[in-house]
Amino acid sequence: ALTSGDLTIAGSFISTAGSIGIGDSSPDFLLDIESSSSASTTLSLDNTSTGDAQILLRNNGVDKWYVGYDDSQADVFRVTDTAFSATNATGLTIEAGGNVGIGTTNPTVALDVIGALTVSGAVTITSGSITGITDLAIADGGTGASTASAARTNLGLGTTDTPQFERLGLGAASASTMGLYIAHPNLNNGTTQYGILSDAQFGSGTTGDAHALAGRVRTAAASFTLTNAYGLNIFNPTVGSGSTITTNYGILVQDMTGGGTNDYGIAIAGADTAALWISSAADNTDAANGITFGLSKDTNLYRSGTNTLKTDDAFAANSLTLTTDLAVTHGGTGASTASGARSNLGLGAGDSPTFTALTATTSLTINHTAGGDPLVRLQDNGTNVWYLGFDNSDANKLRMTPGGNFNATSSGIT
Repeated sequence: ALTSGDLTIAGSFISTAGSIGIGDSSPDFLLDIESSSSASTTLSLDNTSTGDAQILLRNNGVDKWYVGYDDSQADVFRVTDTAFSATNATGLTIEAGGNVGIGTTNPTVALDVIGALTVSGAVTITSGSITGITDLAIADGGTGASTASAARTNLGLGTTDTPQFERLGLGAASASTMGLYIAHPNLNNGTTQYGILSDAQFGSGTTGDAHALAGRVRTAAASFTLTNAYGLNIFNPTVGSGSTITTNYGILVQDMTGGGTNDYGIAIAGADTAALWISSAADNTDAANGITFGLSKDTNLYRSGTNTLKTDDAFAANSLTLTTDLAVTHGGTGASTASGARSNLGLGAGDSPTFTALTATTSLTINHTAGGDPLVRLQDNGTNVWYLGFDNSDANKLRMTPGGNFNATSSGIT
């Protein structure tokens, strides 16, 4: 035993404090190795048999960690908390090819982990794929499936290019009462802005009908009742303080010219009650709640009263059929027959109109175009009393005769 002083043995140094220095005369630790050689400073543990070369780290006599190579596992490098063995797969394993295993003594890829893995930072995969794992749950950011078909089912999606969503919110979360909710807070990236723009292009193989936008309302069961069903409901815009909308359109249909045979701005197939209902919120009686025509909006049609349709402009029609006789006060005859019309207007039959009174402020012309006699017949209660006219058969002489004859032999004045 060394009782005093320090001991140097062939280049090694042992201090009285219990520290050993190899190449170091004043070791700072229990074992301190120094070398000034240009070659590597190496500490070698060499097992010349079939055992393992390892370092055992202990705490107060209790084994804690083993560091070394495992001869029974093709000399892989291992760091474990128990003695090396083929059945003990705990700890860290590095095989000669560079593969690292955690929880496995036989890593087959660059990093082979058996058990759960938590990553607090980003995981970047530059190539290859992730295989051999249990389907990642939707709650963990996966699809809960290992096939595209099952993933679409789990996520509520349709087939390729036809995704299906129970609810979809753009710009904000969709509420349970909304299938599609668009609430973009600031659309300001152009002079023309669209909340929804459907610009569907159909391929050369498309046949039948094409719909840029289609929708309907349906109930889930026959016993379910909806108060109102709207295929399309356009709200009045909300104008913020300081903002201005110059012209507000509920619906604007551009000039339709693309049809090869027919073009329609709006076509309504029909309805059980009314195909088009204008001013449905109130019984308005002004032109602003009717229909206007033309770029200059100079022609209109609107409801002016109960069961009354009115235009403030001229109305022209090639023919007009009324179910109720148009009153004389409205420019009609008040009758649907010629006889009734003559009676209502105070006229006679055929070419013999009858007037209670007739006033000509300038002149009155009677022209017989068939070579006969132009006459004025004066009656008393329907009986001819006097004729006044000229006799075409007698050199157009002016004659006034009483009774029912008008010729050269009639009495009277010629």
